[in-house]
Amino acid sequence: MRLKLDWGRNSKLGVDSSSNNVKGVKFKALVGAATAAILIGTFGDNATTGFTERHEGMVLRGYKDPIGIPTKCAGDTYNVVLDKVYTYSECIDSLDTQLYNHALPVLKCLPSIRDNVHFLAAAIDHNYHLGNFCSSSMMKAHRAGDDKTACVRYNENSLGKPQYIYVKDKFIDGKWTYKSLNGLIKRAAERRSMCERGLK
Repeated sequence: MRLKLDWGRNSKLGVDSSSNNVKGVKFKALVGAATAAILIGTFGDNATTGFTERHEGMVLRGYKDPIGIPTKCAGDTYNVVLDKVYTYSECIDSLDTQLYNHALPVLKCLPSIRDNVHFLAAAIDHNYHLGNFCSSSMMKAHRAGDDKTACVRYNENSLGKPQYIYVKDKFIDGKWTYKSLNGLIKRAAERRSMCERGLK
């Protein structure tokens, strides 16, 4: 049985992060077992569903998302075969690869973030989901040493307005309109909360 990630089970990490129980191979080797446990999850008697899978969902087939992008597994848009059925193991391998690929630029543009499990996990999940961490206000605040502001920026801009909660809606008069989604509002808020766990 796979359980939802329980942030409260461990006061520091919220997950069982013993290396042998953490899913994935490449991602765990790159970022360490603790960060991998938060994002990709663990297996065994105290199995957890990782943060990224919990928010992306897990669809064991190739399909088109609401705006027509071929997608599979936990929001993976790479090498998708529409209508193909994937095993859960294949999807975890896919998530492992994509989290690894999205962690690399985060570690390159902000190497110091490796020192904080929760800052790193929040940044990688943002990059996996939206792909723009290295040009974001979060990265700039972290680089300036203002970690508290960096965490706030995961769901609130410098004017106090919500951000990272919108998707394209309708194409009208040559421009896209956007709408917020409850799932994105929740994910951005939880990503901020995860970052704030790393504040000292």
